[in-house]
Amino acid sequence: MFALSLILAPEKLITILTVAIGLGLVIFFHELGHFAVAKWCNVLVERFSIGFGPILLKKKYGETEYALSAIPFGGYVKMLGQDDIDPSEMTDADKAVDPRSYTAKNVWQRMAIISAGVIMNIITGTMFFAIVFGAGHDSIPPRIGYVQTGLPAWVNGVREGDTIYSINDQKTIEFEDILKETLLGHGPLHVIGTHADGQRFEFTAEPHWNGYNRLLGMGFAPGLELGRLREGSKDSLTNPGSPADEAGFKPGDTIVSISGTPLKTANDLNRVLRQQRGETLAVTVRRGDSKAEETLTLKPMNFRTLGIRLDIGKVGAVRLNSPATKAGIQKGDRITKVDGQIVGSEIDPFRLPDYFSDHHGQPVALTISREPSGGPPETIELQIVPEDFAPWSEPPGEGDKTGEGDPLSIPALGLACQILPKILSVAPDSPAAKAGIKEKQSIDEIVFLPVEGSRNDLLGGEEKVALKNGDGTRIPSAFWLMQDAASSRKVRLTVRTETGEKTAVTLEPASEPDWFLPTMRGLGGRLPEMFLLKGETVGESIELGARETRKRIMEVFRTLGALIRGDLSLFKLSGPVGIAKIGYSVAEDSLIHFIKFLGLISVNLAVINFLPIPLLDGGHMLFLLYEGITGRKPSERIVIGATYIGLIFIVSLMLFVLGIDLFGGKK
Repeated sequence: MFALSLILAPEKLITILTVAIGLGLVIFFHELGHFAVAKWCNVLVERFSIGFGPILLKKKYGETEYALSAIPFGGYVKMLGQDDIDPSEMTDADKAVDPRSYTAKNVWQRMAIISAGVIMNIITGTMFFAIVFGAGHDSIPPRIGYVQTGLPAWVNGVREGDTIYSINDQKTIEFEDILKETLLGHGPLHVIGTHADGQRFEFTAEPHWNGYNRLLGMGFAPGLELGRLREGSKDSLTNPGSPADEAGFKPGDTIVSISGTPLKTANDLNRVLRQQRGETLAVTVRRGDSKAEETLTLKPMNFRTLGIRLDIGKVGAVRLNSPATKAGIQKGDRITKVDGQIVGSEIDPFRLPDYFSDHHGQPVALTISREPSGGPPETIELQIVPEDFAPWSEPPGEGDKTGEGDPLSIPALGLACQILPKILSVAPDSPAAKAGIKEKQSIDEIVFLPVEGSRNDLLGGEEKVALKNGDGTRIPSAFWLMQDAASSRKVRLTVRTETGEKTAVTLEPASEPDWFLPTMRGLGGRLPEMFLLKGETVGESIELGARETRKRIMEVFRTLGALIRGDLSLFKLSGPVGIAKIGYSVAEDSLIHFIKFLGLISVNLAVINFLPIPLLDGGHMLFLLYEGITGRKPSERIVIGATYIGLIFIVSLMLFVLGIDLFGGKK
């Protein structure tokens, strides 16, 4: 089947060959360094091999055999008197007296031979990066597109449209720098940036640990350009039947203006969509690579509901310096009434973001239930003045990243609440009522069913399980999914009665006539906001390449440090299969991105190979340092023992990361 797919899609074969040649080139340059310096030192090189294991192809030129071996995850240069598979060669007295033997050379010559591979990788890494900067490559700026509710960035007031300038005094030129400083740093992070209105902010916070890595909870900003679809793809940039679908957006469009208002960033776009969410909009787009513009009509899009109201849970997070903080609301409190309306039975908890936003600047009466430690529950009456913060500007994501579930953000108050799966009321004549769902039942499972037709929606062609086993922490994200990526889908809802009986029904959500979405109304597939990183001259490109190489070398060491400290899970590693998959994906994207990937691999290969582990170049260098300091070579017993320990370690590590590649790790 795989061979058939290659015949039918030759571009896949070309991509695979590109990856294979590229990775082979990195290995070739590494071994070429050893080879060239060994020849320069007049050492007999018996074999130059790309790959390990059984030899597939070989050809002897002069005194050296050149080979291509079966296992393509490395390579080796076999010199007289040096053999990683048979370390006793390095202590062989007969070979030590041969003037062309590796072991006959002085310590400095052997150090030069051993370090040459690493040096070559650093040189070629710099070369790859210089090519990238010479051609110019698109990069994502450190502008924030979303903030994960409840995580440190959200708690400290970071908002959509903010720009991060530095973390722990390290400049963040690209969004990738934010991720790296968060992942690889240790302890609290000091963050400096500006809000969208230009106001400066800074805070110090300990990142959240999710069991695999550290998180501040910030995502990059989408741009105004739509992605392009591969020929023959069933995927879509719009949900079937949505206003965006009817408007006629096409792959490659760039949104230029809305109702005559020019747009520069996604923040401008989102502001207009929220302010005019109930209006029909005239959206001007630039078609593809041309300068031709066309104006599309984008109708409003209503929220979809099932006609059920759920119970509200406790406050899971409170933003610093927010109206909630100033009013004295605490984590663990429960909002029971809003302006005298009982939350859940008289006002839908999912209407609260809109309610408080609509009442910004006005006092709103809240009734709070609080459970003090060791005491009976308290009822607290208070007044709160919401701020002017758009509803649903912090939509719930998919997944529990806070350790407290997936809460519903109420931006105008600066707090987030849990939503419980218990049904408090069912609206007459609603989809839920017609299906026989009743109050006091609880939601056990929510599944969004695939759209029937010739093309997929924004979720693809598979059914989407949004909630299972009564996991109430997924309720907010399931609700938002029904409005956003699953806005064209029916819902299979499984409810549980008070006696534990389960019933599954398929529902067609109903539109709420007075409740409009502040989104792109069924449009997806927007590319990230980009800017061009480019050297203006050859010299500047080489300088940028050298700077990038230095930066990436430090990142590898910092990654190793994070792994040792436990700030980064071993399950975040990639093995040879994972690297090949990443290479394939990057090569499909663009040649420049693939060249950058080769630069990263070169730098990683240089650092990892020079670690003081027997069998690696760094292990050999360790033996040479011992010899240079003491004036004598390590004993055969030590060399052989250390080599086999190194072999066991490397094979074990290879099997571990291969297992992650094949059977899954947290990526």
